[in-house]
Amino acid sequence: MVIILLADAKRFAGSRTFCADEVAAQPQALDAIGAAAVPLAGITAWQGLFDHGRLQSGQRVLIHGGAGGVGHFAVQFAKAEGAWVATTVSSSDIDFVTDLGADEVIDYKRENFEDVVEPVDLVFDLIGGETQQRSFSVVKPKGALISTLQEPDKARAKAVGIRVGRYTAQPNGGQLREIAQLIDQGKVKVVVASTFGLAQAAAAQAALKEQHIRGKVVLTVIKQPAASRFNDEERRLRAYQIWEDEGRPALV
Repeated sequence: MVIILLADAKRFAGSRTFCADEVAAQPQALDAIGAAAVPLAGITAWQGLFDHGRLQSGQRVLIHGGAGGVGHFAVQFAKAEGAWVATTVSSSDIDFVTDLGADEVIDYKRENFEDVVEPVDLVFDLIGGETQQRSFSVVKPKGALISTLQEPDKARAKAVGIRVGRYTAQPNGGQLREIAQLIDQGKVKVVVASTFGLAQAAAAQAALKEQHIRGKVVLTVIKQPAASRFNDEERRLRAYQIWEDEGRPALV
């Protein structure tokens, strides 16, 4: 089985031909549902941190929304790279992101991150709005503010001497393979918050928009077959018994 990134996440049906460099083998540590949670969120986190944010070992990063689908990957990828990681979450997610490896966790409902976080090399913004505007004050000169949601103010960025950008994740089989390796090495865990059937696609979208989701939501297109009541040996014995009871076929 392979894992892929669907560039158009709004399409839940149909077919598409993929290039070899867009796909990667499923991590051995994951089942099909776990593997399905990886591509879009994983690649979004990877490209934001490393391609656009240029995060390196020893640097400092602040991740806004570290408990979500993209955020929980970003925290772990940054730690695996050797970066120092701070993240903003709600109080109910503090233990969750601490377990993922975050070095500093800010409850955004009780604290202003700009009052407690020392300057960072990169802000990875998964929230946007006012949170993004306030983030300018915590980025080091020549650092970066990268967002998945809205283009940061370029004039303001130029005035304070930092890079800014907004991006959309692009398919990349090589990066998927690197992510799969981290998962199989036990350096990254995949958290599936909930699953929805294809007929519940609208409900899945509503949950992402309206609810506080920890980890990733997965849409299941093909119903998994029920587990067999028989193992292989039992199945062979059962077939032999039916053969004996109903009569062996005539030999021609």
